[in-house]
Order: sequence, then C-alpha cells, then structure tokens
Amino acid sequence: MKYSIFQKVSLNYYAKLMELTRGSLRQPVYYVAAIGAGLLLTRVLRILYLLLNVYTVTIVVSLYIFYEVFWKRRRLPNGPIPWLITGNMPAFVFARSVDELFQSWRRKFGGIFTVWIGPIPLVMICDIQSMKKYFIQNADLFSNRWRNNVTDAFMVFMIFHLLAKYHLNELLLTKIQYT
Repeated sequence: MKYSIFQKVSLNYYAKLMELTRGSLRQPVYYVAAIGAGLLLTRVLRILYLLLNVYTVTIVVSLYIFYEVFWKRRRLPNGPIPWLITGNMPAFVFARSVDELFQSWRRKFGGIFTVWIGPIPLVMICDIQSMKKYFIQNADLFSNRWRNNVTDAFMVFMIFHLLAKYHLNELLLTKIQYT
C-alpha cells in the first residue's frame, strides 16, 4: 500500500506518540485525542503544502514581472511603456499612421527612445547629431558585424566591374544605333 507524504507523517506521529505514552493510548479518551491530533496535523500539512505552492508560484510570477518591467529596461533610453508580452505592437496596430506614431513618440521622449517589438528592444535614434555620433564616429562600437576588408574590397570591385560592363554595353548599343 502506498502512502502519501502526509499519511507517512501522520503514521510517524502516531508511532512517536505511542512510544512516548508507553502504550497508554489504549484508554479511549487518549486514543480519540491522538487520532484527532493526527487528523489535524494531516490537514495542516496539506494546507501548508498547498500554501507553499501558491507562495512559490506568486514569488516566481512576481520576479518574472519585475525582470520584464524594470530590470530589462534599466539601461535603455526612455520610451513608451510596453505591454508584458506584446511590447509596443498594439500601438502599431491601433495607430492611424506609423509615421505619426513615431513622430509623437519623438516629441514625447526626445531624439532617442526605446520601442519594444515583443520582448525585443529597439533603440530609435531621430536626431542628426546623435546619428552622426553613433553611426559615424563610434560605428565600430555600435555595429553588430565585424569589418571584413577582403569582402568589402571584393564588393567594391564587383560593383565597379558591373558598372564598367554596363558602360561597355551602353557604348556598343550606341555604336550599333549609329551605324
């Protein structure tokens, strides 16, 4: 027969109580009191077990909300308050125009603000001075890809090759037209 944790605790309680009273529980009053105390202990343990689960779930959910709302946003620029799961996507859905929405956020939060697309933050830069600062002066710090001089040079030569080929084709077509 399998016993739950509560039944095991209750049986251990009965056994300890029998040892402490040296078998005097045979008297009916003590026997009824011991059974009542055991049942009460079983009920209390079940309630404590459920309460511990409820408290644990409450604490975990609270920590998740704190992380999503405060901790992830602590080092980012101000912006519209995102919803917990969808971010600022509902604002895009209900806006008349996305351009007007971004302009209103620019007026409200300044030239640099954060927009959330689901759980992903996007930092929007709207000032010319900030764009120059981040994208030109500090481009290596703020770009995600590393600079590959070989492929960059290859792309430049490829573009010039295509332009030269186009120019030669254009010259041939003009010669054919005039002849």
